[in-house]
Amino acid sequence: MSGTSSPTHPHRREKPTAPTGDVFLRTLCLASDLNSVGTMFGGWIMAQLDIAATLAGNARAKGRVMTAGVNDLRLVRPLLPGHEIQIYCHPVHVGRTSMQFQTELWARQPGDEALEYCAHAVFVMVAIDHDGKPRAVPAG
Repeated sequence: MSGTSSPTHPHRREKPTAPTGDVFLRTLCLASDLNSVGTMFGGWIMAQLDIAATLAGNARAKGRVMTAGVNDLRLVRPLLPGHEIQIYCHPVHVGRTSMQFQTELWARQPGDEALEYCAHAVFVMVAIDHDGKPRAVPAG
């Protein structure tokens, strides 16, 4: 099922060959965020995906958003200190007050041009007003 959607998980893609969407976050994996086996801690990876989805949501909603949920989080390949990560996001659904963004984490080793697919998740973001209450997402 390479590069296609699963019927039960329409946003899940197995081993994509190229990133989908726009880059919303680039950062470096640091040794301070390692787990006990020497790879990047899964919670750190999830946080980076959440930050990217928040930035994508802010741009689409033209204002503040908050994370309402995460679906289909998959850590496909371990990340090591020194890896440069790029997180791509694209909207898969826009509702009245909420949006779903497919996030993809791609990484490269220092000195390597090739990006490797490492993780993905679908984040549900809700547009909020200054009081933290849901507000309408502007049309396209």
